[in-house]
Amino acid sequence: MESADSSDEASNNEIPKAPLGYVVKLLDAALTGYVDKLLGQRYQLGRGHWQVLRTISAYPGLDFARLADSARAFFEEAELRKLVDDLVERGWVVVADGKGALSLTEDGSAGFRAMERTQNGSSAILRRGISAAEYESVLNLMFTMINNIENTDPMDPTIP
Repeated sequence: MESADSSDEASNNEIPKAPLGYVVKLLDAALTGYVDKLLGQRYQLGRGHWQVLRTISAYPGLDFARLADSARAFFEEAELRKLVDDLVERGWVVVADGKGALSLTEDGSAGFRAMERTQNGSSAILRRGISAAEYESVLNLMFTMINNIENTDPMDPTIP
């Protein structure tokens, strides 16, 4: 007869059977919660601010419309506007010229680099126990699934 402890241990080591979308949402919520807490404590900013800074750093001079287009899957336009406004008020982002080109200020570049070091640590935590090949495989599989869904017509009569 098995003890309660050994059966509990066995069930804790099993991989749960859950739909992919559910697991993806759990991962996103866990990641957002962790990063919001970490960046909030260290910089009084959150994951959304990080994403905006990262995008502006990669594409200096990007206008808000293009930023909004690239972030559509993550933020409603009003929420994104608030994130940008927070960074402008902080003096980390400047809106230049009449076209609304967004760029990091000197303080914003320094803040971005500090946050990038912190985020690299978060990434290392996320990847604990996962080889580089396994991580790359997961990303490739997820992008394949995205491509499969985005390139399939839901009205396709061959889909049951």
